[in-house]
Amino acid sequence: MHRTTAGFRTRLARLPEVLQRVARQNFDLLKRNRPHPLLHFKKVGKLWSVRIGPN
Repeated sequence: MHRTTAGFRTRLARLPEVLQRVARQNFDLLKRNRPHPLLHFKKVGKLWSVRIGPN
């Protein structure tokens, strides 16, 4: 199961639409194929962080 936090959703809404679209596409990719090479995971405390783009 994959979830986002309320804080993440608030910050996501503040991003330009193009970045929101990339984030949503990558979240969908995560749900379909967690080990996909475009997703770069990093453990942060009890949670995992996923990079959604090259920068």
